[in-house]
Amino acid sequence: MNSKIEFLKILRLLWERYEILLIKTRDNCSTRNIHDLRVAIRRLSAALDFVPSLISKSKHSYKLKLEVKKLYHYLGTLRDQQMAQQMSANNRSLGSLPLGLKDLKIKVSKHLHKVDLKNQSFWIDGTLSSLSSRKIGHFKRALEDLKAHLKQKIDQLKIELKKTSIHQRKKIHEIRRKAKIIGYHNEILTHFDVSDLTKFEKQAGHIQNLRVLKKIIRAYDNISQRKQKLKWLKKQREAADKKILQLQRNLR
Repeated sequence: MNSKIEFLKILRLLWERYEILLIKTRDNCSTRNIHDLRVAIRRLSAALDFVPSLISKSKHSYKLKLEVKKLYHYLGTLRDQQMAQQMSANNRSLGSLPLGLKDLKIKVSKHLHKVDLKNQSFWIDGTLSSLSSRKIGHFKRALEDLKAHLKQKIDQLKIELKKTSIHQRKKIHEIRRKAKIIGYHNEILTHFDVSDLTKFEKQAGHIQNLRVLKKIIRAYDNISQRKQKLKWLKKQREAADKKILQLQRNLR
């Protein structure tokens, strides 16, 4: 991306994608819809991250980003439960999990119906209007600065990942979070090679899913059923750790 017109177009498209998915998910909180809506929020938030560097006053973008990030985290509980159900269905070792998905979906649906799209639409229009008023030269220089800063962050994160022990669980999770954000920023701004970080992020994401599943099993299962499932989870975690170690060794 090299121009103001391109950025405005991308931001508008990301907003429209989010809006469509929000309306769609209100009455159908399926696993796919919840996942897609959360991804749409991530991408829209990533684009909004750049706005303060492009315009001096960005209160509309700040308000919008705050609202969609709150929604993203609110959807996390249902996403975790749906993920657990999906993993349980795909692995006989896990068996069934007594999850209260029906009630949770009703709760999320009601929350989505309360989201004020009119206000959010006003904020995105205000942001686009402010961006449109900026001079092309200023915009181009700002974009180049953002790309240079992104390249620096990519290099720094690779160094950080290489130095981090697989046993530093919180650190691995934090690097995964940073890698995910960098991936979305890279999608929008340019096309640096972040394939190493993408592979790591996906594998670390699988580890996070296993952690969530472990908590759910401990919360819902009785003691007799729990032991076998936790044993299976341990094997999965060990296999995932080995893949992370291999990715660290192969970092360029």
